[in-house]
Amino acid sequence: MLTDIEEASEGEEKNSSGDKYETGIEMLKQEGEKISNQLLETKKMLEVMDRMGISNNEKIGFGSVVMTSDKTFFISVSLGKLLVNGQEVLCISGVAPIAHAIKGKIAGEKFNFNNAEVEILQVV
Repeated sequence: MLTDIEEASEGEEKNSSGDKYETGIEMLKQEGEKISNQLLETKKMLEVMDRMGISNNEKIGFGSVVMTSDKTFFISVSLGKLLVNGQEVLCISGVAPIAHAIKGKIAGEKFNFNNAEVEILQVV
């Protein structure tokens, strides 16, 4: 995306309407900065995950992979949905509401979230 923005800004040709040119360049610059910041944040989150590893505790906490009757969660950093070996895994922050709801629980326990009862099938 950053390369596309750089190419677009280089490809802009100044014409008789200079304001339009300047506005276009500024918009491309702002979009580039936004994408750069997102990339930096993603790199930081991946570094945290690399250092963290996966928890081997029975009780759910930071680093746990939790398979429920509804979804599979990885309590780490908020990266959203990832596809792991063909299975969707939601990478959630340890401060997310669902993480608070399951923290300290073990496989076989149930919890309520968003007015639904969910069973914890496995904790890895």
